[in-house]
Amino acid sequence: MSTSHKEKIIRVLQLFQTTDEKTPMNAVQISQKLEEEYGMENVHRTSIYDDVRLLQSCGYPIKQAENSHKGWYMEKHLLEDWEIKLMLDSVQQARCVSVHEANEIRNKLLNLTSQRGRSRFSHMIMPLPGNVRGVGQTVRKRKV
Repeated sequence: MSTSHKEKIIRVLQLFQTTDEKTPMNAVQISQKLEEEYGMENVHRTSIYDDVRLLQSCGYPIKQAENSHKGWYMEKHLLEDWEIKLMLDSVQQARCVSVHEANEIRNKLLNLTSQRGRSRFSHMIMPLPGNVRGVGQTVRKRKV
């Protein structure tokens, strides 16, 4: 297997991590995204089918959409959307993290969900005054 083919499989997997049941991708869309986002030209639709089968045989939960023309989607992500929302809410209320740290945590959590999930949660973590410490502020230790 050539290096470019290995990279293509990894990129296809990364694209599937942005999908869910409501936003599947078909072979043509995957091929277009590979070209637009990663500069991979002339990716044949039939090679995408082979990549999907390979990923499925490796245990990735990639499922066919109900309408097969719509393509496939990643059935399960590392965290469910409600779990990500719970963690985002917790970070937003935390007094022990800076605005910068809160935004870093937010970005990491958003990378664990689909594109649809990202758009639903992207407005979150708008630090409220007094909820997170400002830049340069430190957490005060209580005297015992």
